[in-house]
Amino acid sequence: MPVRKKVSTPRQSNVSKKTLKAVDGKGGADATPIGQSIDAFRRILRALRLAARETVNTSGLSPAQLFVLNALGEEEEASMSELAARTMTDRTSVAAVVDRLVERRLAARRTAKHDRRRAAVTLTASGRSLLRKAHPAPTVALMDALRSLPSTRLRRLSSDLTQLTKEMGIAAEPSVKAVAENGKLKRDITPKAVVKPAGRRSLRAS
Repeated sequence: MPVRKKVSTPRQSNVSKKTLKAVDGKGGADATPIGQSIDAFRRILRALRLAARETVNTSGLSPAQLFVLNALGEEEEASMSELAARTMTDRTSVAAVVDRLVERRLAARRTAKHDRRRAAVTLTASGRSLLRKAHPAPTVALMDALRSLPSTRLRRLSSDLTQLTKEMGIAAEPSVKAVAENGKLKRDITPKAVVKPAGRRSLRAS
C-alpha cells in the first residue's frame, strides 16, 4: 500500500494576519491604531471629495475659486497680500484664482478705498449672490473642524501629521499638483495649518 505524503500548507505570517484584519474589517478594523488612522483618513478624503463635487455641481466653481470667494467675503475689499494671508498661501496662487473670478465677473479689481496707491479686489453683486447660495468650500469645512480642536490637540495633530509625511518620504514634496486645463494652469488653495513644508510655496492642484 503506497504511503501518502503529508502536504504542508504555508503558514501565513502574523504580520499578514494583522494587516488583513486592519483592512478587511474582519476582526475589527478599529481595533488597532493603524486601522483607526487609515479609516479616519479615508473618511476625511471621502468627505472632501464629495464636498468638492457638490461645490462644482451647485455653484459651477472649483473648490479653489469658492475658497477665495469665501476669503473675499470676509471684508469689503482685500489686497493680494491679505488674500494670501487669509488662504494661507502665496500671492501668485491667489492671483491665478482671482483672474478666473474676474473673468466670470464674480470679483473685480479696483483702487483701494482707503489707500489710492494700493490695488484691491472686491466681490461683485453676482459674487455675493453666488456666495450666499453656495455650500461651504471643502477647505473652509476642514479649517473649521481644525479650529474646533483644543489648541494642544491641534498642535499635536500638526506635529504628528508633519512627522508622518517625513516617514513616508514626502515632506519635501509639493502639497498639491499642477494640471493644465484648456491651456491654462488650474491652481488650488490648500491650508498649510496641518502639514508645514519648509518655506512658503506656490500651491497648485487640479
